[in-house]
Amino acid sequence: MKLCECRKVNPVRQKRTHFMYAMHKNKLQEYAQKSGLPLPVYTTDNGGFDHKPKFQSTVLVDGMEYRSERSFSRIIFAENDVAKIALECIKKNMKIAESCSIHMQEPKISKSILYEFAIKSRTEVPTYRTNCAEEAEPVFVSTCTFNGKSYTSEIAGSKKMAEQFAARKAIQSLLVFDSGNVLSQIIKSKSKPNSAQSCIKPTGKIVQIIPLLLR
Repeated sequence: MKLCECRKVNPVRQKRTHFMYAMHKNKLQEYAQKSGLPLPVYTTDNGGFDHKPKFQSTVLVDGMEYRSERSFSRIIFAENDVAKIALECIKKNMKIAESCSIHMQEPKISKSILYEFAIKSRTEVPTYRTNCAEEAEPVFVSTCTFNGKSYTSEIAGSKKMAEQFAARKAIQSLLVFDSGNVLSQIIKSKSKPNSAQSCIKPTGKIVQIIPLLLR
């Protein structure tokens, strides 16, 4: 009687194989943790049969949904594929955000940019709540609420500037997930072409204006 040959599974090799299959899932989870975001949420559907599955996955990251059109025989493959798509989109949008930071050098246009973005994206316009602290000189801190999230400014010398800083915080966060590039186009259209502009006062003297850089 011939006995069946049994192979012992190497746990180290098994762990390494699982890591390879879930590499992009792990990277996406690391990104969420480092960014202080909720962990990615995956939804997987089977478009095939029990004996021949065709799994397709969707992942939700910080309010943005990414979907893979490819189908796989195992759930882990489908989730890893959609995680890769999400990472590529996030990386691309982060590059756009860095590019826009060069254009958006003057915080005084931030409220205008955010307002126009709200109109174009058919979202409720942002609201601002500003507090004043009585110091030797009054200082202001503003919180911008937009699309269910709040963004708090750094300390400013006026109520108007505090609101601009809060709007800029919101824009910096939104740029990372600007999948349609709507926000980045608004920034580029409203921003001045040069990083430093010259204006002539009635006296005829030229005054150089150095914009505030994005923090």
